[in-house]
Amino acid sequence: MINILSNALKFTKEGKNIFITVKCTEENAEIVISDEGIGIAEDRIENIFDRFYQVDGSHTREHEGTGIGLALTKELVELHYGKIEVESEEGKGTTFIVKLPLGKKHLKPEEICEEKQEVDKEIIRQKAPELMTNGKQDTTKLDITILTETEKPLVLIADDNTDVRKYIQSYLVRDYRVLEAINGEDGLRKALEHIPDLIVSDVMMPKLDGFELCKKIKTDERTSHIPVILLTAKATGEGINNYLILLMLMLLLRIRNF
Repeated sequence: MINILSNALKFTKEGKNIFITVKCTEENAEIVISDEGIGIAEDRIENIFDRFYQVDGSHTREHEGTGIGLALTKELVELHYGKIEVESEEGKGTTFIVKLPLGKKHLKPEEICEEKQEVDKEIIRQKAPELMTNGKQDTTKLDITILTETEKPLVLIADDNTDVRKYIQSYLVRDYRVLEAINGEDGLRKALEHIPDLIVSDVMMPKLDGFELCKKIKTDERTSHIPVILLTAKATGEGINNYLILLMLMLLLRIRNF
């Protein structure tokens, strides 16, 4: 819902309207979001749910976006055995219709996630002395080494999409210090100011795209040693996408252990 609403707000000019209606039957909930925005060309409607497809494909696009939002939205709707449809007319607006079945009858037992109980902190405190030997930490009984905040490597994430930055950060925040940049220009400034251990950058960003950011980083003696990972929606083929993901994980693991 956040993705569909953010698109409606993004592409609807001030003074125009966005309408949200919800209807329920005995079996389904139907959510309709209509806007009076710029609309989508007829020949592009069939592609908007494709992963990495963007109407604005320039490297310095005007509007924030990654090309994964609507694809992910469609996958989530279908995981709940629902349907999502779109109707649009260029220059007049767009309507998204989401239909979700109600209840749990359509779900398999393994597809239902019950609320997880929180770990009992008192039990952790009682077990803590078992991990100490003569007042020192017994590392043979631990499978991780806990770093202080100042010891953690610093990762700079440069991406103009807020949701993507937060998503990447959620996976890194436990083991790394994370710095965010809202575009390439902001990323360059923060890289020079903080000298991070790794830079993860989107390719398509306003003001300064990922290629230019990487070029400036690598041609400045203050930052030329910093590894840069470029995330791109322009990769062709599943193999290349998998390669980029593997490369990112390898570099992150190397930094974690340096």
